[in-house]
Order: sequence, then structure tokens, then C-alpha cells
Amino acid sequence: MSAAQINQIVPRQIRNELNEPRDGPGIAFLVYHFGVMGGTGYLLFLSLGTWWVIPAMLAHGFVLAALFSPFHETAHYSAFKIRWLNESVFWLTGVATFYMKTTFRIEHMAHHAYTQDVEKDPQRIPMAETFRGYIYYSTAIPSLKLKLWRLINHPLGRISETEKTYIPEDRIPELQRDAWIYLAVYAVVFAASLYFQTWAALIYWVIPIVVGEPFQRMLRIAEHTGCELDPDMLRNTRTTQTTPLLRWLNWNMALHVEHHAISSVPFHALPRLHEFLAPHLVHQSQGFLSAQRDVIRFTSDGVRTPATVN
Repeated sequence: MSAAQINQIVPRQIRNELNEPRDGPGIAFLVYHFGVMGGTGYLLFLSLGTWWVIPAMLAHGFVLAALFSPFHETAHYSAFKIRWLNESVFWLTGVATFYMKTTFRIEHMAHHAYTQDVEKDPQRIPMAETFRGYIYYSTAIPSLKLKLWRLINHPLGRISETEKTYIPEDRIPELQRDAWIYLAVYAVVFAASLYFQTWAALIYWVIPIVVGEPFQRMLRIAEHTGCELDPDMLRNTRTTQTTPLLRWLNWNMALHVEHHAISSVPFHALPRLHEFLAPHLVHQSQGFLSAQRDVIRFTSDGVRTPATVN
């Protein structure tokens, strides 16, 4: 379905209302996210020295890695109406999750322009279209290797051959600046840890992010894998229904067809947009586990058929 057809489904007045930027929802979601993060961090603190540290670390890692969600929303400039607030959260969550902000923003805009295009979509995950590749990508090893590569090479102005296909050469100095600022922050944290002789940054931040990243990779796989290699936004993307608590941590990104259908719509308005698009959805899973099952089914038979809603 084209943008013009989607505009026929969603009246202009409704689109204008949905596109209205606001600060309140973003602040509320951020407070909720940091509140949950503080809670899991406290549970991790209480569990140190016991076997409970394993589930506590997993829970804290899941919530920390989910900071990718506000990072993604601020990349669209739509999480907050106030620009400096949007960019501040973009910087904070980018540094926290080790995602290079400008690189991601350029890459993600290309992803929206060429969703599921075999040649041009830089965020398509062909690796996950086989079961072995799905397992490997879900470990987050490829993602962590890419983050490390960029952290080492972007400060020197080096970009990969793949990045050259979507990153304009005149943006490289901006990527370098980002990378040097990231390195400076990490250096300060490292120096402070040495000075105060504390493992806190490692225990409550670095290790949990690494542990939590596989959860994020599995969520990213479910957004498009197994959907059609087609420019039709209702056929090349999957929406996943889930509980309100998880949807808030996910910043409504699970409503992914809706996000791609009208990418200018802020995250907080996606549930209302869903009301208009729901009858037209092709790929929809009921829960994150169901979405993974739909993807695994595709890796087995390779047939891009609509997912079953259970």
C-alpha cells in the first residue's frame, strides 16, 4: 500500500492531529523508563553475591538495552516538541547504548526510504532469514562487533564500504565528532572508576547492556524478517501486540507497521493510528514470543506468508 492509499485510510485532519509534537508523553515515558531502570538496578544491588544476580542482571540488562527505544524515537526528531530536549535524550541514550547517533540517524532514514529493499535498506537483516543466522544474530555478537568497529574507526574518519552507500562524504566530520565525544565520555567513566576504585559502571551498566542486547536483537528481527520484500508498507513490516508495561518500555515501537506507514507520527500517537490501520494489517503477532515463533517458522519454510494472530 502506497503513502497515498494510507492517506485515504487516515483522514487529513486525523493525520494533522497525530503529527502534533508534544513534550508531556515523552517526559512521562522517560520517567517511567528510568523508574523501572532504577528498580531493576536496585534489585541487582540486593542480589550481588547470590545466585539471584543472574535473573536480576537479565532484568536490568533488558531495561537498559531498551533505551534503544527512546534513542530511536529521538532519531526521528519526534519524541519531544522542544528540540534541545529531543537532542539531549538522543545523545544520552546513544552514549548509554553505544549507538553512534548521527550514523544511526542517517542509516535509519535510509531504512525508512528503502524498507526491505535488498539493495538499499541498510538495516535489513538477511542473516536472520535462516535458522542458524537467526540464532547467531540473536546472540547480539554481530551488533556488538559493529558497535566496537565504529567506536574504533569513526574517530579516524573511516567508514565501511557498506556505510559509504548511504553516508554522504560531507557527513563524515560529524561522525568523527560524535565518536570523539563518545570516547571522551567513556574515558571519563573509566578514569573515575579507577580513581574511586569501583566496579559500579561495569556491574550496573556495561555488563547489563551486553547481557540485554540479545533481547533487543530479537525484537529488531521481528519487525521485518519474514515479511515481503516489497515497498508496500503494510506488507513489509510486522506489528506485535503486547502488554502495556512492555509497550511503554518499547515506546510503542512494537506498533511497527504504524510507525512505517506514517513515520512522522510521534510514538505516543501510534496506538490511535493503529485503530485506523488495524483492518489492513498483513503481518501481526500477538506477543513477542509469538512474533519470534512466526520468524522461526519463516526460517524453516522460507515462505513469506502473513503471520497468524493467536
